[in-house]
Amino acid sequence: MFRLFQNASLVAVAVASVACSDSLLPPQAPTAHPSPSQAHADLTASSTAYELVGWGGTVPAPPAGSDYTKVVAGSDVAIAFHSDGRLAAWGSDFWGQVSGAPTGGGYTDAAVGFAFAVAIRSDGSLQFWGTGGFGTETPPAGNNFIAVAAGQSHGVALRSDGTLASWGADISGQVSGTPTGNGFVAVAADRNWSMALRSNGSIVAWGADDGHQVSGAPTTGTYTAIAAGWNHGVAIRTDGSLASWGDDGAGEVSGTPTGTGFTSVAAGLLFSIAVRANGTLVAWGSNSTVVTNVPTGPGFARVAAGDENGVTLRNPVAPLVATLTGDLQALQLASGTANSLNAKLNAVLVALQAGDTAGACISLRSFINEVAAQRGKKISAADADNLIAEATAIMTQLGC
Repeated sequence: MFRLFQNASLVAVAVASVACSDSLLPPQAPTAHPSPSQAHADLTASSTAYELVGWGGTVPAPPAGSDYTKVVAGSDVAIAFHSDGRLAAWGSDFWGQVSGAPTGGGYTDAAVGFAFAVAIRSDGSLQFWGTGGFGTETPPAGNNFIAVAAGQSHGVALRSDGTLASWGADISGQVSGTPTGNGFVAVAADRNWSMALRSNGSIVAWGADDGHQVSGAPTTGTYTAIAAGWNHGVAIRTDGSLASWGDDGAGEVSGTPTGTGFTSVAAGLLFSIAVRANGTLVAWGSNSTVVTNVPTGPGFARVAAGDENGVTLRNPVAPLVATLTGDLQALQLASGTANSLNAKLNAVLVALQAGDTAGACISLRSFINEVAAQRGKKISAADADNLIAEATAIMTQLGC
């Protein structure tokens, strides 16, 4: 992690390009252990555009805007994808992972290591930037990559034919131990280990095993998403429940939430984060600001994690619906009316979480119609007008 040099240059957003160094490690290399985290539950960007929400650690606030479709993170750096595939990188620029981010659009995936980053171009090839070392600066050639993940000084990429390619440091077998064959659909990596998800829902892990993150990987069950932390892993089962394994020194395993309905997961240094089906977040593990300050409210979609920070996509309309719900509840209406109107606003959030803008518009219109029908009856005229104005503003933002 970058905690020993948190005063290094922090760049809020960069889409510049600089030459990459081929040195093994810069002479100012810190002695702390970085913890890049990459989890790929989805290979494609969302069709819905979101805003970014970040918290914890020393990473600055993410860039503004609401046209982001995907986000990845590692160490003290995060990368978001604009709807046209342009990259927005922010965080610590100690090794050039921010200022060296490539320009142009069409990028489909990316990963952040200790001193480097790598992205997949629109033609399926891999592009490196940052500071090289251990061979990280020479990713595999080819034009058929669809997903990529990075550990401290190694990378692993998934080809369109379902095969894997690893490169970089091999001190723990994170390269030489890469599984052969095809049928893989997702990859994740951290520190000196990697794992992959097969098309049959099984998980395979390789590399360093000092926290039993490799030997403890699940051997039964089927999974839909995986995430790698420093010495632990977490996955989503096909029923939407979570499974964690590996080191449990900070509650990374024992603190795993129960229940089902989880849709996205990420792992950091000593913690994990997940998104529930209702669009809320939950974090567990070390008592860090990532866990204690996890954002509240609905509308969150995919989540990513660095060393000690989290970043997530959020539907920009969801907070407005939450505010409208709070204003409705503050009126303390009769239970029948309140329950009916709350149900309609909940339907709006469900539609937004599913990317169903048309459905959200229908539910908002139904809410407005019911409020209008109760205006001057069960709802005072002034209160009704305020609720209608709020709902109408949300519809306008949605483009209803």
